[in-house]
Amino acid sequence: MPKTPLTPMPFATEPPLAYEYDANHSGAMSTKISKDLKFTAVGTYRSYIGLMDVQSVSGNMQYSLGAINMQGALIANRYHYHRGIISQYGISGQIVYSFNPNLSATIFGTYYNTNPFISMAAFPFVPTTSYGGYMTVGNNSFYMNLGVERRYNTFEHKMETVPIISPAFKISNKVTVELPLGDLVKHVVEDVIMKNR
Repeated sequence: MPKTPLTPMPFATEPPLAYEYDANHSGAMSTKISKDLKFTAVGTYRSYIGLMDVQSVSGNMQYSLGAINMQGALIANRYHYHRGIISQYGISGQIVYSFNPNLSATIFGTYYNTNPFISMAAFPFVPTTSYGGYMTVGNNSFYMNLGVERRYNTFEHKMETVPIISPAFKISNKVTVELPLGDLVKHVVEDVIMKNR
């Protein structure tokens, strides 16, 4: 049964286009403190040409105890864009409980000190405060995440509820294709409701 790890935003210090045309760089360090405790540090530099540059760093602790897997992370993001620089700091956590190899439950949450709105074009690339939970059903070849998430919408300045509907297919040992359909389902339902009014 696949366990969904935290996906913290990372940091690195390379200048834009440091390696000619490759504007994205990352590095990671991982150490096993004990049999059940692991620490991971990740750094990333990403350049969205003409939009913004993002530098990030995160530190992640992961602890396993039988069927329970717990993770916590500290996150720092810096956004360089045409109006200046915005720094964002956050804390993230996740608990996964595996009932059996084909069924698990996950609760998660991330809190940021600020949820900046840079532009509509940058909207999908700037993480915001969120929390929620989902069930994962399936096996190593195919599984689906079903649940709900509450997240802050920086354009509308309010929390919104989004379903989590993500089927995933494992193509090979290194490639898994996941289709997050929650936002699409939310917009379809909203359109149907608006048309029926």
